[in-house]
Amino acid sequence: MGAIREAMVTVASTTRMAVTPEVMGFRHLKSSFRARPVYVRLENHVRGHFLICFLALCLHRFLEYRLKKENKKATTDQIIDGLNNALIALISPAKGIELYGTSGFNSVVKDIMSVAGQTPPLIYEEAGSLKKKMRLYRSVRDLFGSTTTS
Repeated sequence: MGAIREAMVTVASTTRMAVTPEVMGFRHLKSSFRARPVYVRLENHVRGHFLICFLALCLHRFLEYRLKKENKKATTDQIIDGLNNALIALISPAKGIELYGTSGFNSVVKDIMSVAGQTPPLIYEEAGSLKKKMRLYRSVRDLFGSTTTS
């Protein structure tokens, strides 16, 4: 039994999988994207999961390439955290009134939007200022609503 175990250890230590770009890409997915095992059994589900992971990796590599080409500094973690935390919501409390509520916008997200050809809204509303505006809107509505009805 000892000879078999010794042979297995020798084979395992001498044979290493070639590190191809594909292998590095999936290592990157597991570490940076914090991907964890997904238990899928059906072939279509496995293919779908693989496709989503592959598209996420391609998008990330594209953003890294474009940011580097434009001489904008962003680490892998900054890109992922920026995309996970950036939110834009169109809030339209009444006809003709539109506010954009934003959260999590930092310089990396703005750089990503610029290299992707996207223009963010000109006015950003953080949660605190958006709440103040909504309270003001409700006060004005209540004030004028109560004076116009008899």
